[in-house]
Amino acid sequence: MSTRLISPLKRKNSSQYWFRMIVPPRYREQVGKAEIKQSLGTDDLGEARRLCAARQHDWLKKFELIELELKARDTLVGTEAIDGYLNRLSVELGSMDRAISYELEGIALAEADHLECLSLEDLGLKPGDSHPLLGNPYPAYRDSATQALIHSRRDALTAIRKGALSGKEAVERALHLDFLSVTQSTVEEAFEAAGFRVDQNDARFAIAARYLLDRLNEYPLKEAEEMRASWPTPASIAARTVPIAPQAKAHNQTEPASAASAGTAAYDSPLRQRIMGMPTGAMTISQVYEDWAAKQPASARKLCDEWRVSIRRFVELFGDIDVVDVNRDMIIDFREAMARLPTRPKKHVACLPLLDQIDVARDQDLPLLAGATIGKLVTGLRVTLEHAVDPLRLIAFNPGSTVKVKGAKSEVDARLPFTPDELNIIYSDDMRTDPHASFPDSYFWLLMLAPLSGMRIEEMGKLRPQNIRCEKGIWYASIERDSRRKRKAEDAAGIANKGAKTSSSYRDVALHWVIIEAGFLGYVEKQRQARQEWLFPDLEADQYGNRTKKASRDLIKHLRRLGITDQEKVFHSFRHSMRRACRHTSMKEEVADLLAGHAPDSVGRKYGAGAELNVLHKAVNMIEYESLNWAPVIAAAKTRMAKHKTV
Repeated sequence: MSTRLISPLKRKNSSQYWFRMIVPPRYREQVGKAEIKQSLGTDDLGEARRLCAARQHDWLKKFELIELELKARDTLVGTEAIDGYLNRLSVELGSMDRAISYELEGIALAEADHLECLSLEDLGLKPGDSHPLLGNPYPAYRDSATQALIHSRRDALTAIRKGALSGKEAVERALHLDFLSVTQSTVEEAFEAAGFRVDQNDARFAIAARYLLDRLNEYPLKEAEEMRASWPTPASIAARTVPIAPQAKAHNQTEPASAASAGTAAYDSPLRQRIMGMPTGAMTISQVYEDWAAKQPASARKLCDEWRVSIRRFVELFGDIDVVDVNRDMIIDFREAMARLPTRPKKHVACLPLLDQIDVARDQDLPLLAGATIGKLVTGLRVTLEHAVDPLRLIAFNPGSTVKVKGAKSEVDARLPFTPDELNIIYSDDMRTDPHASFPDSYFWLLMLAPLSGMRIEEMGKLRPQNIRCEKGIWYASIERDSRRKRKAEDAAGIANKGAKTSSSYRDVALHWVIIEAGFLGYVEKQRQARQEWLFPDLEADQYGNRTKKASRDLIKHLRRLGITDQEKVFHSFRHSMRRACRHTSMKEEVADLLAGHAPDSVGRKYGAGAELNVLHKAVNMIEYESLNWAPVIAAAKTRMAKHKTV
């Protein structure tokens, strides 16, 4: 997929710049269109370029997530098709042992056919040439002596009704060489029975083929193992002793391996070591994670620490094993272990080993981790394994790609809006109406802005004085990135950049008349004159650059002291209250989306055009709360701000 920077464009009869991006064919079904067209809401070229780059970045991230979903879906389809086929065959033949033996003998016959195919060398052709007699030659064992030995061994074992052993050897060779054509007949039959038409060029074919080979290889067929002890595989045709020929990876080499197996070791080479600038040999799961984490920007430090917990817990359960040895069963066991851990355990429980914590939680019936937390922990493991696939290429397939976590994502936001009575309690409290109350100015204004702007608390916490602006008599808060120079300086210093949740979060929010009447502009001017870096300078950033974590915690405690004890009523509830207030007006939903910084394509609908500032100004002043009397709050704010210069 091209990552070349997209330039904004102008459409006829429009003064605004637009973002336009072609959706790759593979993702069009999920996106719902072949082309993305969205207004950037500005006629300034520099601003349009910045917004365009942000939109492109967000869409590329969405495509990455869609690709992971498609791979997971393809893997599920492929593995289920093979499982269904083998289950039906076991019923038909009377047991799974017989079904596996039947398939192993079929693989041995397919291998024999491919050994007889003509090669490029046989026909005197060059690589890339084609010829009607050119088959799909088996990629190794090209000398006649080796072929004769494979044939004679298969014939001998078949003659004594032990053909399953020759099939097991053929499977091992196919897996070692990643030669999937030996499974073609079975895989196509399995897909046809499942209602799919799949050929060897389909990604699902490679997934199903490797899964079939893995199942055949790993199945504990007692007869074959006993026979191998009496008839050991000759060294010259044993899979582990045969070097991989250059052609070995030519067929479907980039497709995922079996979801049931461990992350099969990927092909390695000195060239790769030269390209990567590092040894590409074995790495443990924690080493792979630290390599991934070292490549992340400073803004991802919190995420890195959260996922480091995931890796640390995995290592505690399974050891710091070679990433090649991590398999799907381990990841499922990890998921189940996390689902049985207590949430926020007391210190005497938290200090215990994980398995002991599980026992305590079970014995004492403690509350357990939520689905979202479990999903985050499994995602940390999955991302680490994906890093081992690409770019490290230590394994050929991510064994965690199809492991799902129930409840990891909720369709309903757990946070609830405040009721009218609760809002009345909050804004009639002395902290809002008594100008002499001991309440930080920053907390006062955060509570004033929240229900009347819909801004997230971190968006407010990261406002700078220069982000409060006036245009054509309309005052507004501009939620925007810092300059490129400042971002580069912060990156160099390892400081998280000032950012936003999504590209649509970068927006202008017109200030409500109540906020202006209360003297907010005087507060802003005071911070400007003091040359403060932040609009709310007393808020302190945590180790991840978040400036409002403590403020949010303090204000939630304040709400609890006021008697609002519902755990689903938090600071974010002000945003929900604002959205509910918008619905009680004639405001268009897409304008409310823009005020709140919600994605324009929410609620299954695309909204491409931005809104002019005067539209936002009229919209924000539609927001009313009938239960609230703002007069005492405004009076207290004016008295509180009397020491500040007015604008």
